[in-house]
Amino acid sequence: MFQDALKEFDASVTDIETTLEFVKSSAWLRPRLGGMLDWNILEPTVKPGIQMFLKQDTSGVDTVFRGMIIILAGSFEQLVRRFLKDGVIFISKKYPRYSDLPGALVTQNILRSGQALTTIAEPPDHINLNYELLCENLGTTKKTSEAVILNADAFALFYSGLTPHKLEEVFKRIGFELKWDDIGRRPVIQKLFGVTKTREAATAAQSYLKEFTQNRNRSAHSGSGGKEITSSNVSDGIIFLREFATALSELISAKLTA
Repeated sequence: MFQDALKEFDASVTDIETTLEFVKSSAWLRPRLGGMLDWNILEPTVKPGIQMFLKQDTSGVDTVFRGMIIILAGSFEQLVRRFLKDGVIFISKKYPRYSDLPGALVTQNILRSGQALTTIAEPPDHINLNYELLCENLGTTKKTSEAVILNADAFALFYSGLTPHKLEEVFKRIGFELKWDDIGRRPVIQKLFGVTKTREAATAAQSYLKEFTQNRNRSAHSGSGGKEITSSNVSDGIIFLREFATALSELISAKLTA
């Protein structure tokens, strides 16, 4: 049920990877390029561009890496929203009648729909809400209904952040309990952190997410926060979040289809 969401996330991450490699290559090449060229045979129209490139200062290249961390975090947050939305759509098809729906999900639908309707004066930028449809669908949430339509978009609102606690809380909206041992049990996660035990890998994954979120917040809200962001921070984030995304998609799918 999450294949489209994963493809969308992977496309976004691939764009970051491509930019990362370009920046790293440029930073490596700039101080070396001058000695590689025979200036006597270069076309006059080419020289100004090369000279401009050689004059660039790469000492501030970590600013670019900060931007990548922010974009990477945003891409994963969008993936979480897709997990919520697509999960709710799947549940709506699986349990069309009100009497079949879990009570907690009914409550969440009413709560989230109400919160979504409060944004009508200032609609969110990241989700296009159809307020008339929200009201229409909410009207199907009654005990006599034979065709309940849950407001999937509403479940994806009011979420940001990648800390372990926030992820645990947000997935409860669709009845999924995020158990970190399920993440730590996966061989690929253990390999990433160089451990062989489930609990060690689970703890390492949570610690990494906390650190990644701190880097993202410092970059977004304070410009630097006094900590350097390197290309390794970006590449490590890409590797982990890709594997984490796959793990989450499989675990949530297993829960919702059970």
